[in-house]
Amino acid sequence: MVRLLSANDVQTTLTIKDTINILEKSFIEFADGNVDLPERTYLISNQNDGMTLIMPGYLKTSSALGVKVVSVFSSNSKKYNLPNINGTIILLDDKTGEPISIMDGTQITAYRTGGAAGLATKYLSKQNAKVHTIFGSGGMAQPHVLAINEVRNIEKVIIVSIFLTSL
Repeated sequence: MVRLLSANDVQTTLTIKDTINILEKSFIEFADGNVDLPERTYLISNQNDGMTLIMPGYLKTSSALGVKVVSVFSSNSKKYNLPNINGTIILLDDKTGEPISIMDGTQITAYRTGGAAGLATKYLSKQNAKVHTIFGSGGMAQPHVLAINEVRNIEKVIIVSIFLTSL
């Protein structure tokens, strides 16, 4: 039976801390040569300045086999009051190829991006860092701030942006 996970299911389950821990294990697996990560394929849409990315991957040690499909339609928020970035993830059984789960990948994508910054901060910044400066206030700003604050005791966040949106 395929488990369907909505955006709400993902939001109530996934934390930025979990994401950072999963990424750390995945990056180690990648460094050990136990990941198949083909180059992503993309399709350009003639409608609404859109692009769709198809990203397969297989973590051999973790037995995680799947495909992420992310669409970036830059006019969605202005024209349709929809997010500019949408994602769907399909996980497959690595022994049979049967679908295990189809899930909303929008927050997972945002957390993965922010989580990678948090993981880099964990290993590359001073442990006593107290100030975080972020350039841009778009949709990726919040997961970056959450992730970096997860690995460092940040006391002040400086946001540099042409358009300041609430975090």
